[in-house]
Amino acid sequence: MKQTSPTKYQVDSTMERILMDVTVDERPYLASFEDPPKPSKWENVKMTTPTSEHREFIGPATFDASFNEALPANGNTDHITYTITFHGETGPPGGTSVVVPKGGGPILETLVFSVSKK
Repeated sequence: MKQTSPTKYQVDSTMERILMDVTVDERPYLASFEDPPKPSKWENVKMTTPTSEHREFIGPATFDASFNEALPANGNTDHITYTITFHGETGPPGGTSVVVPKGGGPILETLVFSVSKK
């Protein structure tokens, strides 16, 4: 897998397994993902902590993601950050961060994993 932009990746084959881990720095965890990713499906989906989850899919795939916050209006924190990390079977890991300002969610992203042209 090769990252070509914050939301675009290239996989080496039509059957590359991608491991995805998502963590938020403030509770609650309010990320959601299109079900199923096109043309794949989610596998091994589990919350690993109250602020992180793990899921897997087979690339190529495209899916929409939504990141939100529920910060208290009178709190000192003005944003939260979601960190998304992808590990493929080839190449280095990739990933991105999504910053959601207080009152500014949800933030919508489309993540694309296409087959690299050789």
